[in-house]
Amino acid sequence: MKKFFLLSFLFLVISFQAKAQPFPYTLPITIMNSGSAGTNVQVLIRLNTATYIGATLMDADGDDIRFYDSPALTTLLDYYIEGYMNTDSTKLWIKLPSLPAGNTTIYCNFGNMSATPATTLSIFDGPHSAIDSISGGNTNTSSGIWNSSRGFRFSPNQDLLVTDFGKNEPTGTTRYLTMWDYNSQQIIKQIQVTGPASVWAYGLLNQAFWITSGTQYIMSLFQGSGDGYYWQASSQIGQHLTYFDMRYCNSCTENTFPTSTLAALQYGYPDFLYYTANTVSPAPTYTVGTLTGLSGNSNSVPERFALNQNYPNPFNPVTKIKYDIPVSTDVKLTVYDMLGREVSQLVNGYLEPGSYEAIWNGIEHSSGVYFYKIEAGSYVKEMKMILVK
Repeated sequence: MKKFFLLSFLFLVISFQAKAQPFPYTLPITIMNSGSAGTNVQVLIRLNTATYIGATLMDADGDDIRFYDSPALTTLLDYYIEGYMNTDSTKLWIKLPSLPAGNTTIYCNFGNMSATPATTLSIFDGPHSAIDSISGGNTNTSSGIWNSSRGFRFSPNQDLLVTDFGKNEPTGTTRYLTMWDYNSQQIIKQIQVTGPASVWAYGLLNQAFWITSGTQYIMSLFQGSGDGYYWQASSQIGQHLTYFDMRYCNSCTENTFPTSTLAALQYGYPDFLYYTANTVSPAPTYTVGTLTGLSGNSNSVPERFALNQNYPNPFNPVTKIKYDIPVSTDVKLTVYDMLGREVSQLVNGYLEPGSYEAIWNGIEHSSGVYFYKIEAGSYVKEMKMILVK
């Protein structure tokens, strides 16, 4: 099981006289590889993008996400968003040219709301065809096979990311393509694919999905009224799959699980395209650090120290705290509970003159009154805020 550890979401957003950055927010992610080193490895990271999107720091579609190998934004790392954004566990695959044993830190940058999407399936190996694009064979277009399904039972030899369903059939009609879980007999995914006769046509799935090594599935093609299919004596299958048998049902619908069996045959010619990942074992763990970054330009230095009321207040669960630093000094900004216990330390370091903003996420804390306190040289101030869930 992949393990991951999320540090408390403490966001320090710095605003001072500087050139605006194309992707202003930087989130360090430290990957811990306890196994052997690898090259061109895909690593799965899960991020609470809902928090960043809710705080208007990240684009809702994730178009602004970029990964780099250093905080200097030296080398761009390719990545793929699996599934949906704006969740508490968004899946992000990052391709690392090299993953040494031990710790490696990469950097997730975002915040450019005009950026174009960079997510790409090309980080994986593929696409591959499930039946290696088999073609030709015998044709059956008789009325006796109308309203029937033809397909094959198989098992992946490793985990595979399925992205497209395809067909090759003699009548050029729009067809239902269905992948079934063999054991539960439930539909995993079903789409209609349109394309001309006697050539392979594919339809992109609205969401790619993984099929797991050692699990049995069925891929089927449905024939409606007037439809036909190809068949031949073959058990041809892709290099990452094991073929078991041909599966079919007659006088059925596209939602009928095909229970009848024939061996060493390919009937109907359904297909799917898939990608493979290059991973290391055991799977790396990781920690997500504190978000930092420039929030814009400031052409003036504050005249005096200031700590402002957080906004919004009350809040759930994210709030922003703005403060001004007129001279270079060590600064601490700390959150306490009603009993005076330290809850979070948002800032602890030397800051240049400027206007700053810290973001505190109270998602891991209970409702109630909290206090935030700034210590900057001889300037000390404390204010109250209310977390309501």
